[in-house]
Amino acid sequence: MKAGVEVSNQLLANLGKLVKGVQTQADKFPKLAQVMAQRDQQQTFNAGGK
Repeated sequence: MKAGVEVSNQLLANLGKLVKGVQTQADKFPKLAQVMAQRDQQQTFNAGGK
């Protein structure tokens, strides 16, 4: 029974680390999208015209 409690506690700790890591990565997407949008606005496209 004691071993089960220890395994459960360790599993919860690892799950917490996983959730934190996923949240950290998810937080990067809005920032990345903003940087890409700014870069796209600054670029001019040449369609092969003169």
